[in-house]
Amino acid sequence: MTSNIWGDFFHNPVEPRAPLLATVFERYLPDILGLQEVGPSWWESGLIPALGRTYTQVPVENPEKLNCTPLFYRADRFELLESGRCLFHEPLDYSKGWNFGVFKSSGGTFAVFNTHFWWKKELRDEVIRRYNAMETVAAMKRIGEKHACPVFLMGDLNCKCDSMTWEYLRSQGWQTSFFCTDHFSPFSSNHHNPVVHEDGTCTGCTTDEPKEDSIDHIAIPAAVKVICQCAVIDREALDSSDHSPVYADVEF
Repeated sequence: MTSNIWGDFFHNPVEPRAPLLATVFERYLPDILGLQEVGPSWWESGLIPALGRTYTQVPVENPEKLNCTPLFYRADRFELLESGRCLFHEPLDYSKGWNFGVFKSSGGTFAVFNTHFWWKKELRDEVIRRYNAMETVAAMKRIGEKHACPVFLMGDLNCKCDSMTWEYLRSQGWQTSFFCTDHFSPFSSNHHNPVVHEDGTCTGCTTDEPKEDSIDHIAIPAAVKVICQCAVIDREALDSSDHSPVYADVEF
C-alpha cells in the first residue's frame, strides 16, 4: 500500500487526521506500507506510535535528515535483508526521494521502493520527474540483480500514466497496477483537498476523475500477477488526505 498522507502545508493540522489514517491502515493491514509527505508534525503525531503496534520502519541512512517517504513492513512476516535511501535533489526539495527494502519470507524474496517524484506541472518539471524515474530504475535494477528478485515501485509519482515518465517506466519493464488486472478501482487516486474546519477536522469527497488521472501508483514488474488494485475511498481515508491510499494484491 502507498499513501500520500497530506503534509501540513495548507493549515491542515495532522493530529485530528492521525487516528483516521491509523484506522485505514489497521483495516487493510498491508504487508508493506509506504508513506509520502511525512513532515515533522507527522513524526510527532500519534500516527507513528499507532503504526508501531503492527509495523517496523525500514531504517534509513543519515537518520538526522527528515525522512518524508518512510517505508514500513510486517516484521512478523518478513525478514529485512537490505535497505537504503536516496534524496533526488535535496537543495531543491528535501522531501523528494525514495526508501527501499528487500524482504524475505518463506515464499521468496522481493524488493519495494517507496518514492515521491518532483511535483510541478510545466514541461521542464516532467523532465525532472523523468530523471527521478531514471535514477530510481537504475537503483531498482541493481537491487533486483543482486537479490535475483522482483522489484516493485510505489508512491506519489506526480504524473499520469500517459506521461513521458510513465513512458520511460514502461520501456524499462514496469506497468501501473490498474492496467495489470481486471479488478481495479475505476477512479483516480487523487481528489480535491478536504475542507478544513475550525476545529482542525477535515471533510473530504470522492472524485469522478478516471483511474488514468491517478498520480499515485504501484508499478508492477513483468511476471507478477496482480490479483486486484484499489484506491481506498473509506470515509476515514477521504477525511484525512487529498490522496486515497492505493493497494495492490500481487502473486509471484
